[in-house]
Amino acid sequence: MMMEKANPNCASRWLWVIAIFLVYFPSLAAAAPFGLRKDGRLDMPALRSAYQESDFEKVSVILEAYLKRNAPEATREERIFAYKYLGVIHAHLGFLHSGNHASKTRAESYFNQLVEIAPNIELVDMYAPANIQELFDRVKKEYRAKQEYRRRYDEFGNPIAPPPDSASKHASPPDRRKAPKVKAEPSRTWMYWTLGAAAVGAGVGFYIWQGTRTRTETTDVAW
Repeated sequence: MMMEKANPNCASRWLWVIAIFLVYFPSLAAAAPFGLRKDGRLDMPALRSAYQESDFEKVSVILEAYLKRNAPEATREERIFAYKYLGVIHAHLGFLHSGNHASKTRAESYFNQLVEIAPNIELVDMYAPANIQELFDRVKKEYRAKQEYRRRYDEFGNPIAPPPDSASKHASPPDRRKAPKVKAEPSRTWMYWTLGAAAVGAGVGFYIWQGTRTRTETTDVAW
C-alpha cells in the first residue's frame, strides 16, 4: 500500500507557527538552564533566591556540576560563591541527619577551600544557624593555625630562619638625637681643702703657742 503524500499546506502552517514563536518569544527559544546565564556563567542572583527559599538540593546540584565542568575557568567570585553555599548546604544536611557524616566532611572540605582563597570571609549573609557557624569558625581557626605553622616550620618540623635582612627591616632605627648637655656645677673641693688646711694650721699654731707659754711660766717660777 502506497503512503499518502503529506499536505504541503499543513507543513507550511507549522513553519509559520514556529517562526512566530521564535520572533515573539526569543528568550524562551534560547533560554539558559536554571542557575546559569546565557554566557554560561553562574546566575548568582537566581541561585541565591533559590537558597533563600530552602531549595538546597537544586542549588547544590547546579554548583557542584558547574565546579566539576568549569573549575579551571571559574572566576574567583564564582568559586567563593560556590564553596560558601555548598559548605553551608552540606553542613545543614550533616546536622539535619546526625548519621550523615559524609555531608559534614564535604562541608568542611568546601569551607577549607573557601578560606584558602578568601581568608577573611564570613557567613554573615547566609543566615547560618549556630552549629554551622561553629563548624565554619573551627575550620577557619584550624586553617590559620596550619598557615602559621607552615610559616614558621618546614615540612620536616625544622624552624625556618627569617631572611637575613628581615630583622633589620623590623628593627627600630637608632636614636640619633643628641643627649642634652647638663651644665656642670662649679666644684667646691678647693674650699674644703682650704678650710682643712686653715684648721690644721690653727691647731699647729695653738699647739706651739701653748708649749711656749708653758715653758715661760716654768722659768718664771724657778726664778
